[in-house]
Amino acid sequence: MQGNLMSRRNFVGAAAATAATVAAFSLAGCGSNGSSDAKSDAKEDKAETKALSGTITAVGSTALQPLCEAAAEQFMEKNSGVQITVQGGGSGQGITQITQGAVQIGNSDVFAEAKVKDTADLKKITDNKVCIVGMGPIVNKDVTVDDLTIDQLKSIFTGEVTNWKEVGGADAAITVINRASGSGTRATFEAAVLGDTKVPDTFKPQEQDSSGTAAKMVAST
Repeated sequence: MQGNLMSRRNFVGAAAATAATVAAFSLAGCGSNGSSDAKSDAKEDKAETKALSGTITAVGSTALQPLCEAAAEQFMEKNSGVQITVQGGGSGQGITQITQGAVQIGNSDVFAEAKVKDTADLKKITDNKVCIVGMGPIVNKDVTVDDLTIDQLKSIFTGEVTNWKEVGGADAAITVINRASGSGTRATFEAAVLGDTKVPDTFKPQEQDSSGTAAKMVAST
């Protein structure tokens, strides 16, 4: 969750468990068993690795995208016959496409149960936790406010507080920059900060489709 209205020093958001929902494909590391045949085993493993071929498409969380892209590059370096395409679109998109069988990997900041309510669809996919993402609100470098309470943060993200002077800053309007509604990052942030508080329909913050774009918008706003 990015916003140009939050603490630069104090991370408010809770760590989000990032899951990659995977169908019919998994990444695993193979190690030597320490025996005298270790070298020959390694050669066999290398030969088997070179024989891999095919295509993989991973879609979803933009927060997880850089990690997936790095993993894809490393995998393709060792497996020239494999082509891996990594795309963003948000956690909701990743879970939807993996449920539909449109892709091989659906990346998500939240577990599938949070997005998929149909039991039959849930049985089609498997959650695999691959990392923990530390999350925190951010502000533009020129914002003088460097400490907000959870209640103040909630008031900003529900449109109740609209000027920095209301939270100890300059007399200037607050521009809220948020992730899109299908984002797992946004869902995790709202669960940790907003809780059961509903955002009024009249409050319309700016929305960005990727965490990277949201961060760039904060830097220039």
